[in-house]
Amino acid sequence: MGTKRIRIAGHPPEVKEATIKESLSKYGEIGHIRDEMWEVIYRYKVFNGIKIVEIKLKRYMSCHLTIVGNNALISYDGQPPTWYRCNEPGHQQPECPRRKRLEPRNTRHAVNMG
Repeated sequence: MGTKRIRIAGHPPEVKEATIKESLSKYGEIGHIRDEMWEVIYRYKVFNGIKIVEIKLKRYMSCHLTIVGNNALISYDGQPPTWYRCNEPGHQQPECPRRKRLEPRNTRHAVNMG
């Protein structure tokens, strides 16, 4: 799968690097972790809340992970589409094999008494 730069968004800034490494280690070998910064917009660097993690992927990563009880959004180049409810790769919501199929609504109309 190769080395990827994954973006982690939606987690608290106080989460330590060691915790992130521990949470992601089952997906591959973790390299450098850094904060993503806005540099062009402002005169100085501003942390935007996203972590960039270099990882040598051994297996697919879902787009949603729980890191110390917090839901985090994961994205990287080449990531297969994933519907967040089933967390399985390769499809989105309309094609989900686990999606409950709703029965058609009853089309009976109420009679207007007037």
